[in-house]
Amino acid sequence: MGISNVNDQSSAWGAAFREKPIFFMTGKETEAFFAGKLKNNMELQEDTCTLSSNDTYRRAHTTYEVSDKDKGNSFLDLSFLIKDETSSLKGSLSDDKDVDFYNFSIPFMNIQRNYFGVEVYIDMPEGCDYDLTLYDEYGNQVGKAEWDGEGRKKLNIPTWDIQSNKYCIKVENGNGEEVSPDDYYKISFHVSENKEHEKTDAIREAFGDLQNHTAGEMKTGGNILIHITKSCRRQRRIT
Repeated sequence: MGISNVNDQSSAWGAAFREKPIFFMTGKETEAFFAGKLKNNMELQEDTCTLSSNDTYRRAHTTYEVSDKDKGNSFLDLSFLIKDETSSLKGSLSDDKDVDFYNFSIPFMNIQRNYFGVEVYIDMPEGCDYDLTLYDEYGNQVGKAEWDGEGRKKLNIPTWDIQSNKYCIKVENGNGEEVSPDDYYKISFHVSENKEHEKTDAIREAFGDLQNHTAGEMKTGGNILIHITKSCRRQRRIT
């Protein structure tokens, strides 16, 4: 589907999804839902990660165990926090060299990303100043959190590249401040309406044109190289 098709359908899609996007539940979430385990204010904890560690970049998909003494445990991934903004993940930095990575994906259709933005927040222990950095699935840094004036940091997930919906966030003590190993930072998400979706369309179209132009140049350059190589071979045979 080209960019023009998205623009043509803007009024229909905009009216249908103006409040919140349609989210898709994972298998684990569906299981927890029918078991009555999903509720508001759920807390995912770093130390219940199903992997042995989150200290390495681009770890495989992981889930976090959420305890419920009445209903039993459930396993949810970080993307769940985009669907339920009342819930959050709690983690900590054990020392000033500790780095935590969290992988997630955008849990709604790419076409809806034209109308909604996703914000990531980090609340930190008092006196701490942690860095929150966002990477796309190719390892490119595409965002870094800044103070929002309310005592926490915030970053916006870019909406101009809908070819990628997988991201990784990194938490580290980037400013040389003291860490608080016994206190926790909190990561949460917020989905908001993209009030400048027409501008986003223009940026995305320009980005797509750039990708196509680059691919065309690479193809043209490859054809020229092949032509030169063949010519050189003919010259060697002639001489």
